[in-house]
Amino acid sequence: MSKTLLEPALVDLPAVLAARRRLARLLPVTPLVPLPGLSRQLGCTLSAKVESLLPTRAFKVRGAANLLGNMTAQARALGLVAATRGNHGQGLAWAGARFGARCTLFVPRGNSEAKSSAMVALGADVRVAGADFDDACAAAAAFAATCGARLVHPGEEAALVAGAGTMALELLEQCEQTPDVVIGPVGVGGCMAGVGLVLKALAPHVSVVGVQAEAAPAVAQAWRGREACDMPCAPGFADGLAVRRPPGFTLELLRRHVGEMRLVPESALASAMSAYLEQERLLAEGAGAAALAAVMCEPARFAGRNVVLLLTGANVDMPRLTAALHGGPSHPTPLIAT
Repeated sequence: MSKTLLEPALVDLPAVLAARRRLARLLPVTPLVPLPGLSRQLGCTLSAKVESLLPTRAFKVRGAANLLGNMTAQARALGLVAATRGNHGQGLAWAGARFGARCTLFVPRGNSEAKSSAMVALGADVRVAGADFDDACAAAAAFAATCGARLVHPGEEAALVAGAGTMALELLEQCEQTPDVVIGPVGVGGCMAGVGLVLKALAPHVSVVGVQAEAAPAVAQAWRGREACDMPCAPGFADGLAVRRPPGFTLELLRRHVGEMRLVPESALASAMSAYLEQERLLAEGAGAAALAAVMCEPARFAGRNVVLLLTGANVDMPRLTAALHGGPSHPTPLIAT
């Protein structure tokens, strides 16, 4: 486990505001776009915060740039080590290149070739270790202990949570009317921990909903109050959501700031990826489509409401995209509420 910059109670709105100032010179503001076709189909007012227009095509570069921007030159010189399935690693590699910090990234066997290649292209040293994300985490921790580099766990860093929270600051300014609901994916939980923190502070009446894959429910189960433990998980369409054990740091923040967690099946993720592309001409990876999947599974629950979907990334490889477009069922099965 990495050493966090702040305790959970102190990851607060001022930390997010400081992150926004830090990121203003590094990253663009991403658009909040209306989804007219899906709104008509699903009977609510939908818009998407399109994080795929950031440099690495995913929201995680926000936290990575915030982390590197807050480190001393001496700390950066020691380098960074992390486990990743892609987006976390790409964010660190992108920020590392800009701040002069080398990155060693551990990925599990069978990782997306597109994501691994993208990390290499950004200058990272990518190493394969273990069968899943949690195995890669163990390998990364062991390597960091031998070389003195900074271990950056995506679910155990306050700076990553604060960076993700800048997404919510932007969307609140972009909305003509404050949304009724904001929905986003939960892998290790940093995205919704940061977004939920901001919304609870500035717009406490907004419902904050996290979404996990039914095939990887560890965080959702622990959020509900069950003891955090290893659970089987399968990458499926949303490799970014495939976590075997919930990180304690972000789990505590999710319990404080997220009001609901939903589980969606693989069929819903495939349908949502397809719907984004076919109806709105937006590309979304499985995790990035999770919020839409939750609405598609239960449209009556969101009928007539103003809903913001966090489209958190678009780093999808061709085999998964092809399967979603041609193999995903058109009618997702009902979700499991937790």
